[in-house]
Amino acid sequence: MNNHLHKKIILGTANFGLNYGVKNKFKKLKITEIKRLLNFSIKKGISTIDTANSYGNAEKILGKCSHHQFKIITKILISKKKKNEIYNEILCQINQSRKNLKQKKIYAILIHNILGLNNSQIKFALEALQNFKGKGLINKIGISTYGNYKIKYITKFFTIDIIQTSVNILDKRAITPELLNLYKKKKIEIHARSIFLQGLLIDKNLKVPKKIKKLWDKNKYKLFDIYSKNHAKPYEIALSIGFNNNIKKIVIGVDNLSQLKETFNLKRKKFTIPKVTFQKMNKIINPYLWK
Repeated sequence: MNNHLHKKIILGTANFGLNYGVKNKFKKLKITEIKRLLNFSIKKGISTIDTANSYGNAEKILGKCSHHQFKIITKILISKKKKNEIYNEILCQINQSRKNLKQKKIYAILIHNILGLNNSQIKFALEALQNFKGKGLINKIGISTYGNYKIKYITKFFTIDIIQTSVNILDKRAITPELLNLYKKKKIEIHARSIFLQGLLIDKNLKVPKKIKKLWDKNKYKLFDIYSKNHAKPYEIALSIGFNNNIKKIVIGVDNLSQLKETFNLKRKKFTIPKVTFQKMNKIINPYLWK
């Protein structure tokens, strides 16, 4: 791996506290494997971890095992509609996360369920987060979204530090030239999520959810033919999206220590990746439509 790429990696923790991930057969990681991943990450200079209060007991596990070695990005859910209710809801979640993580100040908090919120809820939530940032409870604030959803609206009316969104070799909605210029102008960090699309992009024989199985089986060979033509491993090409200099960080979830080690053994390469068009592409690139 390029010596500087490790600075881009954020270790994802959805499977620390949940039965998560197609490739992992929706299994939750054992605490012994989690400790190995965290220790290796410290050794290799990975400084940031991504989690959420909705990832089961992942925050509590990190509070017990992370030894304050990492910058923690966590995510919150908004369910209320009135301004004061949203303020109190967010404060409660921040305090719970601080308790779980055993940290007085959280590095970053992102709104997790942008897709389910109306503009008023988003407004009240971001204003509240900005308030808590001013009070010193948070360093950075932002949103977690899919593709380019709500990005133009939010960046037009609000000041945020981070946008975490889906970016991979099939999904480049959030890294168009127009949006990249916008991020630069607004000084917003882009954190790419779903690099491997839960393993779909790196394992041709993966057992996928029934809802997309026929569609994926019909289209996947277009993608894996590209890998063959580049004489490269699927993992290698899928990860190459992270080499984009406009992407500040990439969130990588792994099933075991061997997978994380493999990342550090890869060499930085440029690949010829033509635009891939699938039938019903939207259904493939948005995991929330798989259920």
